[in-house]
Amino acid sequence: NLDDAGPSLHLVGLLFTLEPASFVPGWTGNEPDRAADLARDVDDFKRRHPSAAIVILANTEVEVLELSRRGVPCILANELIFTDETVFNVHEAEGPPRFSAVYNAALVGFKRHNLISGVEDLLLIFKDPKGASFERLRQIAPTATWANMDDDGAWRELSHERVAPFYGQCGVGLCLSVIEGAMRVSMEY
Repeated sequence: NLDDAGPSLHLVGLLFTLEPASFVPGWTGNEPDRAADLARDVDDFKRRHPSAAIVILANTEVEVLELSRRGVPCILANELIFTDETVFNVHEAEGPPRFSAVYNAALVGFKRHNLISGVEDLLLIFKDPKGASFERLRQIAPTATWANMDDDGAWRELSHERVAPFYGQCGVGLCLSVIEGAMRVSMEY
């Protein structure tokens, strides 16, 4: 039981934005009120564990405002402050970039993959290619280079050490999700 151990402090980071639809371009306004949902969850947690304190680590000032006005204890502490900067070292390319852009992402629908359509000289790095998302991405970017694919078309996982040199061959890194907040891949780029 959590309360048997005495008072505790729980720092909770956010992976997805809590900003309301009016602050996020492209949102329709029909999305759930994530800040209100989290406030209810925090209240429920505090009722069940009265000796525990919880503090939400917000990624943006708007999230702090949204949570504070709902009475949720929070501080501005962007999730990227925990990034280990030694994992991805700068790899200087010799000459101009080989690729105009790189997109490193999981193949999930909310990432707005359709935005890569028409990007020339695109390098794709992705998580395990299961399901229809992989085939859809192949249709959206038929000329893209797939860093994770062997010459025989088999997918392979790439370690951070193998991904980092690819970034040095690209002009820009793409972050396309509207709901993911800071996105760790932005730090990698």
